[in-house]
Amino acid sequence: MKEMEGDRFRMLMMKALDGELAGSEQSEFDNFLRSKECADEWARFHKVKEATMALKFSTPAPEVWDTYWTSVYH
Repeated sequence: MKEMEGDRFRMLMMKALDGELAGSEQSEFDNFLRSKECADEWARFHKVKEATMALKFSTPAPEVWDTYWTSVYH
């Protein structure tokens, strides 16, 4: 894949991950996905997004909050 094509694919891929592809861009993106190289990269990025969206922050124990405000620089 040429460098300019790769840049265009990655830009479209980021928009696709965010659900922001316009109709014509979706068709262009689908054409890129016919390439194994692009399809593999899309699959990897899609897995990363799924993993990061599944992350949850844990709630600190009350003891943490008891000492938090005393340690914050005023």
